[in-house]
Amino acid sequence: DIRPLKNEKFRVRVTVGGDKLEFVGDASSVAASLSTVKILLNSVISTKDAEFLTADIKDFFYGSILPDPEYMKLPLKIIPQEIIDQYHLMDIQVDNWVYIKIVKGMPGLKQAARLANDRLIAHLQPYGYAPVPHTPSLWKHSSNGIVFALVVDD
Repeated sequence: DIRPLKNEKFRVRVTVGGDKLEFVGDASSVAASLSTVKILLNSVISTKDAEFLTADIKDFFYGSILPDPEYMKLPLKIIPQEIIDQYHLMDIQVDNWVYIKIVKGMPGLKQAARLANDRLIAHLQPYGYAPVPHTPSLWKHSSNGIVFALVVDD
């Protein structure tokens, strides 16, 4: 087993070399600052009967559809032979490179964080959640008082 202690033992992640790609447009997206997180935690511990929960939105970057595909090339020499054989990569390689079309967000893409943030806003808005103005990545429900901070861990 490659990763015997993990649920997905044979998963391999590829990261795009974002420093090698050009992206024209606003790719910015902010995560909660340390001050915002500290204030939120202080609010919880100093409020009688307050409750706190944390959650992880696993692999959220991977679900965002790119408006326009990106492309990258991967040197064949870094791909294990069993993968080359299993996916018949020798049939599609060009000069020892495998070319990859990227249609969904992934780490390394400059626009991935912005796309994921826009997707999260669109998903939560019908349920009454919206970003708090002037406090990046602090969210609040329109009527029930729930507040949360979005912290990116990758």
